[in-house]
Amino acid sequence: MEGQRKYIKKMNEQSRVLGIWIDVWEEVTRAQRIFPWWPEDVAHGAAIVVEEAGEILKDANSIRWTQKGVTPKELRIELIQTMAMCMRMLLESPVFDEPTEG
Repeated sequence: MEGQRKYIKKMNEQSRVLGIWIDVWEEVTRAQRIFPWWPEDVAHGAAIVVEEAGEILKDANSIRWTQKGVTPKELRIELIQTMAMCMRMLLESPVFDEPTEG
């Protein structure tokens, strides 16, 4: 019975992870439709990622300190958007066109 519980817990965690990656990929494709270009300059691409990460911090602070105005659902959206911009940077920045080790 304990082995079954561990297996079910592991499967639930894997399902959650897969669901997150599906949401990230959907956000990547949505962002590509709205903004089909990605900066060739790696610093400008990083600035997009940092801007999104700043939204996470802003929303997290709002939840932590004011406990109003921002919901955990809205914070999750910002997290997904930031992950999507990280994915776009990895996929679309020319600096990553060359294969790397590790």
